[in-house]
Amino acid sequence: MQRRIDQIPTVHLGVAAFQMEKRGIRTERGNLNREIEVTNQRLRQLKARISKLQIWLKEEAANTEPPTPLQM
Repeated sequence: MQRRIDQIPTVHLGVAAFQMEKRGIRTERGNLNREIEVTNQRLRQLKARISKLQIWLKEEAANTEPPTPLQM
């Protein structure tokens, strides 16, 4: 069975890069992981917005009342 994971995996830093990052020295892999984290956050936000829109669409499809003049 395949798991659906809707995020980009981060890159393994390794001992040397991890120690450098821990001391506040930015590394290429650390920078890449920071970019991936920002992208994953954006993906989570978009997924939440899509879910809300899908719920709204289902509610609108179930609404059989004609629109009032203010809704037009």
